Amino acid sequence: MRRIFVIVFLVAVVAAACGGRGDATSDRAAAVDDSVEAVTIDDDEVTVEFTADDGGGSLVAGGGAVPAGFPLPVPDGGEITSSFTQGPIAALTISYPPGTFDDLVAAYADWLGANAAQIIVETRSTEPRVAGWSGRLAAGGFTIAVQEEPSGETFVILNTGE
Repeated sequence: MRRIFVIVFLVAVVAAACGGRGDATSDRAAAVDDSVEAVTIDDDEVTVEFTADDGGGSLVAGGGAVPAGFPLPVPDGGEITSSFTQGPIAALTISYPPGTFDDLVAAYADWLGANAAQIIVETRSTEPRVAGWSGRLAAGGFTIAVQEEPSGETFVILNTGE
Protein backbone atom coordinates (compact mmCIF):
# COMPACT_ATOMS: atom_id res chain seq x y z
CA MET A 1 0.00 0.00 0.00
CA ARG A 2 2.90 2.35 0.76
CA ARG A 3 4.11 1.98 -2.83
CA ILE A 4 0.71 3.08 -4.18
CA PHE A 5 0.88 6.27 -2.11
CA VAL A 6 4.44 6.88 -3.30
CA ILE A 7 3.32 6.52 -6.91
CA VAL A 8 0.32 8.84 -6.43
CA PHE A 9 2.55 11.38 -4.69
CA LEU A 10 5.08 11.03 -7.48
CA VAL A 11 2.49 11.83 -10.14
CA ALA A 12 1.47 14.98 -8.28
CA VAL A 13 5.06 16.12 -7.82
CA VAL A 14 6.04 15.36 -11.40
CA ALA A 15 2.98 17.07 -12.85
CA ALA A 16 3.50 20.18 -10.75
CA ALA A 17 7.25 20.39 -11.22
CA CYS A 18 7.55 19.62 -14.90
CA GLY A 19 4.43 21.01 -16.48
CA GLY A 20 4.70 18.99 -19.71
CA ARG A 21 8.47 18.67 -20.21
CA GLY A 22 8.73 14.98 -21.08
CA ASP A 23 12.48 14.24 -20.80
CA ALA A 24 12.93 16.19 -17.56
CA THR A 25 9.95 14.36 -16.13
CA SER A 26 11.46 10.91 -16.66
CA ASP A 27 14.76 12.00 -15.10
CA ARG A 28 13.07 13.46 -12.03
CA ALA A 29 10.79 10.46 -11.61
CA ALA A 30 13.72 8.05 -11.69
CA ALA A 31 15.44 10.10 -9.01
CA VAL A 32 12.38 9.96 -6.73
CA ASP A 33 11.60 6.24 -6.83
CA ASP A 34 13.53 3.52 -8.68
CA SER A 35 10.34 1.47 -9.21
CA VAL A 36 9.16 4.03 -11.78
CA GLU A 37 9.89 2.78 -15.28
CA ALA A 38 8.44 5.63 -17.34
CA VAL A 39 6.59 8.88 -16.94
CA THR A 40 4.78 10.48 -19.85
CA ILE A 41 3.15 13.89 -19.73
CA ASP A 42 1.13 15.35 -22.55
CA ASP A 43 -1.28 18.28 -22.55
CA ASP A 44 -4.05 16.52 -20.63
CA GLU A 45 -2.64 13.35 -19.10
CA VAL A 46 0.15 12.10 -16.83
CA THR A 47 1.04 8.38 -17.08
CA VAL A 48 3.35 6.59 -14.65
CA GLU A 49 4.41 3.01 -15.32
CA PHE A 50 6.03 1.24 -12.39
CA THR A 51 7.25 -2.07 -11.04
CA ALA A 52 6.50 -3.51 -7.62
CA ASP A 53 7.27 -6.66 -5.69
CA ASP A 54 4.22 -8.39 -7.16
CA GLY A 55 4.45 -7.02 -10.72
CA GLY A 56 4.09 -3.81 -12.64
CA GLY A 57 1.28 -1.40 -13.13
CA SER A 58 0.30 2.05 -14.25
CA LEU A 59 -1.36 5.17 -12.96
CA VAL A 60 -2.93 7.67 -15.35
CA ALA A 61 -4.13 11.07 -14.16
CA GLY A 62 -6.28 13.09 -16.52
CA GLY A 63 -7.47 10.14 -18.58
CA GLY A 64 -6.93 6.43 -18.98
CA ALA A 65 -8.94 3.49 -20.22
CA VAL A 66 -11.01 0.65 -18.83
CA PRO A 67 -8.54 -2.19 -18.14
CA ALA A 68 -9.01 -5.44 -20.05
CA GLY A 69 -11.22 -7.80 -18.10
CA PHE A 70 -12.47 -5.09 -15.70
CA PRO A 71 -15.42 -6.78 -13.95
CA LEU A 72 -17.55 -3.70 -13.19
CA PRO A 73 -19.66 -1.85 -15.76
CA VAL A 74 -18.72 1.64 -16.91
CA PRO A 75 -21.91 3.29 -18.18
CA ASP A 76 -21.72 5.36 -21.37
CA GLY A 77 -21.65 9.13 -21.22
CA GLY A 78 -18.74 9.62 -18.83
CA GLU A 79 -15.10 10.58 -19.14
CA ILE A 80 -12.38 8.62 -17.37
CA THR A 81 -10.40 11.08 -15.27
CA SER A 82 -7.96 8.60 -13.71
CA SER A 83 -7.07 4.92 -13.82
CA PHE A 84 -4.81 2.64 -11.83
CA THR A 85 -3.78 -0.98 -12.44
CA GLN A 86 -1.42 -3.30 -10.64
CA GLY A 87 -1.87 -7.00 -11.22
CA PRO A 88 -5.46 -7.95 -10.29
CA ILE A 89 -6.11 -4.55 -8.66
CA ALA A 90 -7.72 -1.81 -10.73
CA ALA A 91 -9.41 1.53 -10.06
CA LEU A 92 -11.18 4.07 -12.23
CA THR A 93 -12.61 7.53 -11.63
CA ILE A 94 -15.21 8.62 -14.17
CA SER A 95 -16.84 12.05 -14.48
CA TYR A 96 -20.44 12.32 -15.71
CA PRO A 97 -22.42 15.44 -16.66
CA PRO A 98 -24.95 17.07 -14.31
CA GLY A 99 -28.25 15.28 -13.89
CA THR A 100 -26.92 11.73 -14.12
CA PHE A 101 -26.65 10.77 -10.41
CA ASP A 102 -30.03 9.00 -10.06
CA ASP A 103 -29.62 7.03 -13.30
CA LEU A 104 -26.09 5.92 -12.34
CA VAL A 105 -27.18 4.80 -8.85
CA ALA A 106 -30.10 2.84 -10.33
CA ALA A 107 -27.86 1.25 -12.99
CA TYR A 108 -25.30 0.05 -10.42
CA ALA A 109 -27.97 -1.19 -8.00
CA ASP A 110 -29.64 -3.17 -10.82
CA TRP A 111 -26.31 -4.55 -12.05
CA LEU A 112 -25.24 -5.67 -8.56
CA GLY A 113 -28.58 -7.44 -8.04
CA ALA A 114 -28.42 -9.16 -11.42
CA ASN A 115 -24.83 -10.33 -10.86
CA ALA A 116 -25.27 -11.99 -7.46
CA ALA A 117 -22.97 -9.56 -5.72
CA GLN A 118 -22.42 -10.16 -2.03
CA ILE A 119 -22.92 -6.67 -0.60
CA ILE A 120 -20.97 -6.19 2.62
CA VAL A 121 -21.49 -2.43 3.01
CA GLU A 122 -24.08 -0.23 1.35
CA THR A 123 -24.35 3.47 2.05
CA ARG A 124 -26.62 6.29 0.94
CA SER A 125 -26.52 9.97 1.78
CA THR A 126 -28.72 12.84 0.67
CA GLU A 127 -26.39 15.73 1.55
CA PRO A 128 -24.06 15.36 -0.22
CA ARG A 129 -25.73 12.92 -2.57
CA VAL A 130 -23.66 9.74 -2.34
CA ALA A 131 -24.33 6.05 -2.91
CA GLY A 132 -21.83 3.30 -2.39
CA TRP A 133 -21.39 -0.44 -2.22
CA SER A 134 -18.52 -2.70 -1.16
CA GLY A 135 -18.52 -6.44 -1.38
CA ARG A 136 -17.54 -9.48 -3.37
CA LEU A 137 -18.21 -10.80 -6.83
CA ALA A 138 -16.98 -14.08 -8.29
CA ALA A 139 -14.03 -12.06 -9.69
CA GLY A 140 -13.04 -10.68 -6.25
CA GLY A 141 -13.66 -7.66 -4.06
CA PHE A 142 -15.12 -4.39 -5.28
CA THR A 143 -16.10 -0.90 -4.22
CA ILE A 144 -18.45 1.38 -6.15
CA ALA A 145 -19.02 5.00 -5.11
CA VAL A 146 -21.28 7.49 -6.88
CA GLN A 147 -21.14 11.12 -5.72
CA GLU A 148 -22.87 14.22 -7.00
CA GLU A 149 -20.86 17.42 -6.66
CA PRO A 150 -22.50 20.80 -5.82
CA SER A 151 -22.07 21.69 -9.52
CA GLY A 152 -24.29 18.71 -10.41
CA GLU A 153 -21.38 16.81 -11.98
CA THR A 154 -21.32 13.18 -10.82
CA PHE A 155 -18.20 11.15 -10.14
CA VAL A 156 -18.08 7.36 -10.09
CA ILE A 157 -15.15 5.64 -8.40
CA LEU A 158 -14.71 1.93 -9.12
CA ASN A 159 -12.18 -0.34 -7.39
CA THR A 160 -11.65 -4.05 -7.89
CA GLY A 161 -9.15 -6.53 -6.59
CA GLU A 162 -8.51 -9.64 -4.62
